[in-house]
Amino acid sequence: MLAIEDGLGVFWFMLSPQETYEEATSYRLNYEPVPQSLPPGLTNDDLNDLYHAAQGGRPEGLARLERMVKRYPVVPTLWNYLAVAYRIAGKEKKAREVERKMLERHPDYLFAKIAEASRRIESGRGASLPELLGKSMSLQEALGHDRAAHLSEWKFFYATVAEWHMEAGRLEHAEMLLKAIRRERHTEEVTESLERGLMLARMRGFQQRLLADSQRRVEVKQGRLPVVRERKP
Repeated sequence: MLAIEDGLGVFWFMLSPQETYEEATSYRLNYEPVPQSLPPGLTNDDLNDLYHAAQGGRPEGLARLERMVKRYPVVPTLWNYLAVAYRIAGKEKKAREVERKMLERHPDYLFAKIAEASRRIESGRGASLPELLGKSMSLQEALGHDRAAHLSEWKFFYATVAEWHMEAGRLEHAEMLLKAIRRERHTEEVTESLERGLMLARMRGFQQRLLADSQRRVEVKQGRLPVVRERKP
């Protein structure tokens, strides 16, 4: 385990890269749609149809989802589908607004937390993610129940945690989570994004090392740092 400081002087313990992999691969995953308890007038078949409408990003699908969110605001899945549909349609501003309202109305809904976590990472506020997702940064703590989850919950949660590790420079942790996600089918959109992120993070790290080495050479040349030479026996 690694001791981590949260920026406020509070320390907590993080799993090692190998422990992170073992934790992420310890879940019982469900690959089929999970029936939900829904208000009268809305069925699980309706949700399945709306899921496909969201993936299309077409104007008629967006209009239908907007109507359903207004009619059933207590169903967090509908908010998530609407945000996805806006994003696929290229309406990022509207997608983010829906996600903000989703978090306000459904603060315990996992996909609302994941959307907020992504915003924090993008804005350089990744250090606050343990407050949002739980200090263990485990899906079990974020869901608040046993180690069973749907594939979509699992892959998007751990992809977000991998991005959090990347932002903090913990590339080994991110690589182990990518390895875990690769084990499952239907995860290509997540793994491809993480692979690109890791490649860019490695390039940034290499550039930073080159810059630091160059600066040190300048300081040595200017006499601001001592030159350390190996002593011959």
